[in-house]
Amino acid sequence: MIIDFHTHSFPDKSAEKTIKILETKGGSKAFTDGTRLGLVNSMKAAGIDCSIVLPVLTKPEQFKSINEFAVKSNEKYDGNSDVKLISFGGIHPDSSDYKYELREIVKIGLKGIKLHPDYQDTRILNNHGASKVLFATDSPWGGQKESIEWFDNMKLSSETLEKILYKNALELLKI
Repeated sequence: MIIDFHTHSFPDKSAEKTIKILETKGGSKAFTDGTRLGLVNSMKAAGIDCSIVLPVLTKPEQFKSINEFAVKSNEKYDGNSDVKLISFGGIHPDSSDYKYELREIVKIGLKGIKLHPDYQDTRILNNHGASKVLFATDSPWGGQKESIEWFDNMKLSSETLEKILYKNALELLKI
């Protein structure tokens, strides 16, 4: 089993525009078209069983639409097909009522939230050992197949690799 803990997808109607903006802003070419189907096809090609989709709110007003899209993604790709998508929710640090929004995310059944340092000026802690590391490609910005190949070439113990590729995610998600 392989779980990619850091992917992105966008609604079909806005994916192309969003990808172009983010490619320009980030100076990096996307590996997929940014749609859910593009992510699913990438997962199948890489042999990934489950992807965690992490939405990013660039402004507080996006709370409702982005979290509704997350719920719909979870319903559509619930594991009854070849792959499973688990979309987290999103909040913005400038929200006037982030406590309410966190309660809403729990209420609608999303398993976590995504904060993004480049777009939300938050800080991330690094290097906490294998039990704190999750496999994540940042698809469509990182190639899932290329990331698996990179891990295959590392000299990690099978126990460490299993923790990173899926065991930590299974424990966190309680699946």
